[in-house]
Amino acid sequence: MAWQAAYPGFVRMAWLLPLGFTLLEVEQWNIVAFCETHFPGLPTTNAAYMRVTQFAGVLISWLWTRAAMRARSARRAAFGILPLVAIGLFEALSHACAALYFRAYVPGMVMALTVFGPASLLLARRVWRDGLVARAYVIGLAVFVLLDFGTWLIRPEIDLANKLEAGERIGAALARLVGQ
Repeated sequence: MAWQAAYPGFVRMAWLLPLGFTLLEVEQWNIVAFCETHFPGLPTTNAAYMRVTQFAGVLISWLWTRAAMRARSARRAAFGILPLVAIGLFEALSHACAALYFRAYVPGMVMALTVFGPASLLLARRVWRDGLVARAYVIGLAVFVLLDFGTWLIRPEIDLANKLEAGERIGAALARLVGQ
């Protein structure tokens, strides 16, 4: 695409997102054990199903970025990639606060704070600076990130339990779909 030559920094930063997300999920491979240790009252989660969900999430992030970078214009690409940017910013915020909450290492913290979060922030800044999408869209996504983060801050164990349950259900459905 011709627009990619005009925005090489945008394209490079965009490809850092699925890389950062992949490394984050690799780091979170044993998230179920961590959650069961720190929140003993949570319902038991099937770790294998969670891993299927993690793998699917990684695959989706790569395909999502590929689709966005195949857009016909930088504006369309930015519009498509910004929801993944929002996920990166949420992951960085939640992992930083989780580390403070537990006063210890949290799985995914290193990649969320060193690759995925910073790449997301830099890409959001570039999109904002270059005016690639309406500022209202960026602000709207930021509001969603802050609202989701706010629910995590209020009761992290409830938010985590809901996400684990959803992850397990998605993983179970995907495993049935492929015949496992």
